[in-house]
Amino acid sequence: MVSGRPDQPDRHDAAGPPRSGTPWSVSCIVPVFNGEEYLAQALDSIFAQTLPALEVLVVDDGSSDGTPDIARGYADRVVYLRVPHAGQSAARNHGIRAARGDLVAFLDADDLAHPTKLARQAARFEARPDLHFSRALVLDFWTPELPVELRPARELPGPHPGPVSTWLVRREVFQRIGGFEPTMRFGEAAEWYHRARESGVVIDLLAEVVAYRRLHRHNMTRGHREEQVDSLFTVIQAAMERKRRQS
Repeated sequence: MVSGRPDQPDRHDAAGPPRSGTPWSVSCIVPVFNGEEYLAQALDSIFAQTLPALEVLVVDDGSSDGTPDIARGYADRVVYLRVPHAGQSAARNHGIRAARGDLVAFLDADDLAHPTKLARQAARFEARPDLHFSRALVLDFWTPELPVELRPARELPGPHPGPVSTWLVRREVFQRIGGFEPTMRFGEAAEWYHRARESGVVIDLLAEVVAYRRLHRHNMTRGHREEQVDSLFTVIQAAMERKRRQS
């Protein structure tokens, strides 16, 4: 039984000690919009990495809450970038353009990274010189302050291939195929993934939990099922159109 508690890694995390010596430098990008409630926990999970990041870029998507104060509280430990509100994809793209690392990692401002996330995924690039993009597994968990009556009456899934918070990508890939589609509110990760595959990007799935996705009352993907389905249909349609043009 999966505990779902990010502070108590279970058997799915038992991967053994990762390599600590790696020539890869990593830029961690944290897009955030009005994320004062959980941002510090997300950043602390990055600073707890066994493989330190070259830089941590907090891209503030025009927040109106205490997000700027929290980010600036880390002083020179973070690069704080504030941009006009344009959505998560645009914020990620801004971070990618500012990044200096060989590899780019992402962490949503309400998620948590496993302490060995960067070390384990960077080791995949060491093991596979042809690798461009490492994906891994995520474990969902209910944020403790969410009342039980507000949680859907279903068990959370076990570890599963995760969202962007589980990715580690060579920065040059974004330079080659572009960033996330800024017009998409949902499905932007799937759209980028399809483009990457079609462009010959070498992708590896690390079957280990490297991140924890927090489920809370303000999650942007909750309560937007119809819009999510429409976005997925758009992604599939666009992929089919690209394939048709190439044939």
